[in-house]
Amino acid sequence: MPSKESDLVSGVADSRSELERHLHRMDVFKVSLRNSFGLDLRTLRHRTMTSVGISQVKPFQYLPELLPFLEPRVNVLGRSQRAAFETIKEHAIESFWKLYADFLPLTTMVAKDSGLSQFNTESSIDGDCLSVYLARAILLFDSSRGTKFITYLDKCLREAVKNIRGERLARQLSIPVSAGRMVHQITWLLQQAEFECRRRLSAAESDGLVIAFLTEQRARFSEATMQRVAFAIRQGRTVQSIERCRPWLDPAHDARRPDNAGNDCYVEEAEEHERQLHEIDEAIARARFTASERAIVLHRLDLPHDANCLEQLSDKITSATLRKRSTRLLLRLVAARFAPQAPHFGWLVETSPAAARQPLRQVIEAIARRDHPTDSVAPQQFVSDLLNSMAISDSIYRITISERGHLERYLLPDTAVAAGSDRSVAASERRRLSTLLFGKLKAALIEQERHGFPLRSD
Repeated sequence: MPSKESDLVSGVADSRSELERHLHRMDVFKVSLRNSFGLDLRTLRHRTMTSVGISQVKPFQYLPELLPFLEPRVNVLGRSQRAAFETIKEHAIESFWKLYADFLPLTTMVAKDSGLSQFNTESSIDGDCLSVYLARAILLFDSSRGTKFITYLDKCLREAVKNIRGERLARQLSIPVSAGRMVHQITWLLQQAEFECRRRLSAAESDGLVIAFLTEQRARFSEATMQRVAFAIRQGRTVQSIERCRPWLDPAHDARRPDNAGNDCYVEEAEEHERQLHEIDEAIARARFTASERAIVLHRLDLPHDANCLEQLSDKITSATLRKRSTRLLLRLVAARFAPQAPHFGWLVETSPAAARQPLRQVIEAIARRDHPTDSVAPQQFVSDLLNSMAISDSIYRITISERGHLERYLLPDTAVAAGSDRSVAASERRRLSTLLFGKLKAALIEQERHGFPLRSD
């Protein structure tokens, strides 16, 4: 077996997990490169040709790329050394592709977490963009530092997203790459300044804030470069569109543009953009987000955000935790944004699952009885219609079959629980409704009420 042979070569007993064995094979390969040839993958480079025929020096990203480079050096080894190295190399290649295949889905997850790529094609980042960074991270991982492999990959891929975004923004705005990485932070600062003074900043005010920000950074820019960056950002801000995050904030919104927009389309879009940003800012305040929560949800919406705050938070938690937290916050934002338009359910924004259970049941019964005063099962039908709409929705409050069962037991009185069920268990489950599921319920009720419950049965 290959794993046994690898363990014989390394002299380590086979008492580790499959992941640990594959990582150990990679470690053995890198040690053999240093000991046999004096090569270090962290600094090793090779010359390649781009698609347009330009020669460039790049680091090795995939392990098989290294093999032609090693072949002349391996050929001068003695027979026994060459045989040992060939065994180590074959095991390393096998482990490299195994690790690459197992963790390739992580690139898709990180790409999705990088923002609303599906609604913003200009800055979209997909898993294919990150696959080369995954391969490079596998080559460079150093288990002796005590970092978990998944944590290391997560941070490498997130850093890759920043680099890709920075490079694209730099090309788009014709500014240095180091400044391109700061565009989100700068735009957020300008937006906050406009919210405070309740008007658009003048060109001099905008440029002054940008130059003051760049002056405080570690990277040093010349005066001419800072002026160019300030001008590019001021001009580039006008192309932002709130449409890219409408499907998250307003599930019922029809994003199709009217054919007869008229000559004032550009001005109307700019005014609508400003109005929507103010609404989102007011909803964030209504939801009582902290500074870090604000940064998380604005990043999820791919809107200007406090990049420094988000980066500090990202250093403390994994992408999975950040993704779950952003989903909960986005649900809170949707509920808070439209709560004023939902007189019956807007109060849910300020309450907890346990405190809301009884009054929520009473409100649902009152609404159902108002429309169908003689129908004894009207509340059950109301709940059924609501859960059906949540189950088929494409929005963030879509529910699974198991979540539907939890919500049904939470919303309906004991007498309405399915026959034969354990009443004590059902009551316990109602009290234990998760924050995430309660967030989906709040968002769905408020969203449905503001549209007049269009999916209710007659």
